[in-house]
Amino acid sequence: MANGIALIQAYQQAPWRKEIQRVGVLASIVVAVAVVAAGYLSVTAAAARAGRAVQATQAEIRKLNQTNEHLQTQLGVLTSARTMQERAADLGFVPVEPEQLVFVQVPGYGGRPQANLAPAPQAGALFGRQLPREYTLSLFEWMQDTFALLALPGSQP
Repeated sequence: MANGIALIQAYQQAPWRKEIQRVGVLASIVVAVAVVAAGYLSVTAAAARAGRAVQATQAEIRKLNQTNEHLQTQLGVLTSARTMQERAADLGFVPVEPEQLVFVQVPGYGGRPQANLAPAPQAGALFGRQLPREYTLSLFEWMQDTFALLALPGSQP
């Protein structure tokens, strides 16, 4: 029994070593928590920067839209009938009477061509396209075709 106790005491670690192991485990836990916290803060900071960039872009879009609407309003005011009449009068233009109009006929000119926005329909274009037979076969029809091919001498499926 004395040999057993001596053997256990020989392989037991010194108390200072046990204390160093506990401090090492605690330090590694603290380091792991710090690394996770640093990663979390880094991701959060990147997301915040991206959010601020999106907000700045949206603010610029709103500002440009407002400027565009302001310019559209100014264009509407400048091209209104009253403003155009005032500008024409300032430039010396006067309204024309129907008797003063002169129409000039140009030989070979047939007027404005008619707008053709769509191509002319072709005969059979709607009904000309059909699915291949392979896409419309039922399982039973496919099996019949396959067995009919196998029944032929020298045929491969």
